[in-house]
Amino acid sequence: MRLRLALHYTGQMFLRLGLATVIVVGNTLIMKEQITLFSYLLFLIAASRLYDPLSGAMVNMAELFAVNLLSM
Repeated sequence: MRLRLALHYTGQMFLRLGLATVIVVGNTLIMKEQITLFSYLLFLIAASRLYDPLSGAMVNMAELFAVNLLSM
């Protein structure tokens, strides 16, 4: 059970790290004037729309593991 819980939290950490990476890299590209603010905002919206369903799927998977462990 602890391993599954640890895997869930590790997955959540990587998802949040991915979104943070998008923000940091986007800010760096804006400061170097390699992209415009508009394109950065569009990319940020796209990235957040990608990470939200993945986060929800990980929560659902953790709940399924918890139900499976309780029924054993």
